[in-house]
Amino acid sequence: EGGVDSRRAPLVALITALAGVGFSLYLTWHHGKLQADPRYQSVCDVSGTFDCNSVNQSAWSAIELGGVHLPVSFLGLIFYIVLSYLCFVRLTRALPQSRTASVYAFFLSGAGLAFSAAMAANSIFVVGKICLFCSGLYVVALALPLALWKSIGLSLGETFALATQDLRKSGGQLWVLAIAFLVLLGGGFVFFSIMEDKSGDTGVDIVREYRNAPKALVGEGSGYAKGASNPRVTIIEFADLECPACRKEAGELRALMKKYPNDVRLVFRHYPLDQTCNRELGRQIHKFACGAAVAAECAGVEGKFFEYMEKIYTPWGEAHGGLDRPSLERHAAELGLNAASFKACLDQPGP
Repeated sequence: EGGVDSRRAPLVALITALAGVGFSLYLTWHHGKLQADPRYQSVCDVSGTFDCNSVNQSAWSAIELGGVHLPVSFLGLIFYIVLSYLCFVRLTRALPQSRTASVYAFFLSGAGLAFSAAMAANSIFVVGKICLFCSGLYVVALALPLALWKSIGLSLGETFALATQDLRKSGGQLWVLAIAFLVLLGGGFVFFSIMEDKSGDTGVDIVREYRNAPKALVGEGSGYAKGASNPRVTIIEFADLECPACRKEAGELRALMKKYPNDVRLVFRHYPLDQTCNRELGRQIHKFACGAAVAAECAGVEGKFFEYMEKIYTPWGEAHGGLDRPSLERHAAELGLNAASFKACLDQPGP
């Protein structure tokens, strides 16, 4: 099995796996950057559709483990490091050990392809945005199993037989892979735990930024309000109902008001990042934001403004999957709003 052709597929597999490492590393860095500064604009935020920030700030961009939020891209980083190691073994070592490494990598890459397909569907149909760097990972997830299958050079039945035979040897290489995965995961857990502690210790910077920021007097105006009737603190929130960062902040405000029910009053004011109704924007960012704002106002006519906001800010309502017209009407129905009145309100022409 010598020659250039016999080594081409393992080399392609290794390069593809390393590309997965690169994309995952950038997305992990990008996620951390957004946690430190939600205003950061990625190089792939080029339009209302291609928006890495919205995808990498969505509810599905991280998982909570022991109180620490681990970016999904970090798990991808571990995954592709392990696959790169297996591809390296296939390229540099003699048969049959190297072929066994390809077999394990092939089955792992199949699982990775299924996970990437689910994440891609979530990005397109739920968040309603496309992340270019995430799309790079999707291409890697599709190409890697093909390259690995080519590098194995066996039938599917023979591939399963080889994996079964190796597993009977006290777990074969799986023990090494499992230990490597746990070590990398543990290291990431400690790292992100430290980073979250540091990100919470920014009081001095926040105060400095607040004092140096432009000031303007803002009254409650006609915004909807809830909370204490005689508050010590009134918070006027300007938000976009399609914005992932606004959704996260809404949860923090909800917890604050629950903790201080007699001291805090919240007033909500719309600021949709949508040129349909906000002509102050230089470019279109959230194409469903104006429609969501109108729908919330229509719910407010029936006294359910904040309840409707809660519907929108649930995970399935943060973007395209919950802000198109049928979804807006479904939210209203779930709250028991008058369907005919709500639809008529949505159809009213804007100013």
